[in-house]
Order: sequence, then structure tokens, then C-alpha cells
Amino acid sequence: MLFNRPFHALGAACLLLGCSTAPLVIDSTHPASADAPEASATPIPNSLRPDAATERTQTLLAERQRQAQAEESAAPVDQSDLTPKAASSALPSPNGAPSR
Repeated sequence: MLFNRPFHALGAACLLLGCSTAPLVIDSTHPASADAPEASATPIPNSLRPDAATERTQTLLAERQRQAQAEESAAPVDQSDLTPKAASSALPSPNGAPSR
């Protein structure tokens, strides 16, 4: 309790000194004033537009995808690879006994 008294006195002194100062006068030329004219706004260019490197990358990726689709449609499909295989014959049973 003894050490708290100086801190209370310091806090009260700061509060009184802060309230005793004159408020800041803001004239119409200050940007924070409600009467200040608005700044001239210049339109911002579309920053979401892809740049040249992004456009080139997209072009290359699209070209590569077209080539892959063309190769895929031209290559014969082996039908034996498309049939499902019995996976249970290759896996051991959970209790360790051989599967039938």
C-alpha cells in the first residue's frame, strides 16, 4: 500500500496535466479537418491484370495441355489395363492364414 500512493499521485498529475492543455486547432487546410478539400484522386491502374510473364506462362501451359490431349487421343488404349484386378488375392488375410 505504501508503494501504491506515489503511483496514484503520478497518475492523477498526468491526468490533470493532460486535461489542462489547449486543444489542437485544425484549420481548413489541415487534412484532418472536416472542411478540408478532398485530394485529387488519380485512377489506379488495374493491378489485378496478369503481367506479361503470367500471360506467357498461361499460354505455354495451355499449349502443353493441348499437346498432351492430342497425344492422348492419338495413342491406342490398352483395354486390359482398364479392367479391375482382384486385389484380395495379392494381400494376406488379417489373421495371417493364406487366402483361398
